[in-house]
Amino acid sequence: MALPIRVFRANTGSCGGCDAEIILAVSQSADMEFVSTPVDADIWLLTGILSQYTRSYIVQTITSMSERPTIIAVGQCAINGAPFGRGGLQDALEIPVKTQLDGCPPTPAVILATIRNHMQHRK
Repeated sequence: MALPIRVFRANTGSCGGCDAEIILAVSQSADMEFVSTPVDADIWLLTGILSQYTRSYIVQTITSMSERPTIIAVGQCAINGAPFGRGGLQDALEIPVKTQLDGCPPTPAVILATIRNHMQHRK
C-alpha cells in the first residue's frame, strides 16, 4: 500500500468556507492525511488573504526548507484577495504557487483532483 499524501492546510485569513471543503475532501479520502507542520507535508493548501504577518511567515518558512513545497492557492481570497480587494497570492511572487483553485469555495472533488494531479506529476 502506498503512503498517504500528506497535506498541510494554512488559513491566512479567510471566512473558513474553503477550509471546510478541504477538511471534507481530505478526511474522506483514503489516500490523504493532514499533517500539523509544513515541513512534514507533500503539498500545502493555502486559504485566505495574506496579511503582512502571514506573508512574512510563509516566506520565511519556505526559504528555511531544503526542498520547495508544492503550494496550491484555494479560493478567491488566496488567489486575488476577493472580496477584500487585496492580499492574494498573485501579488506575492516570492511564494511559489503551483496552482490556483478558483471558487468561493471550490468543491471537494476539484480539491482532491488537483492534489492527486500534482502528486502524480511530482513522482
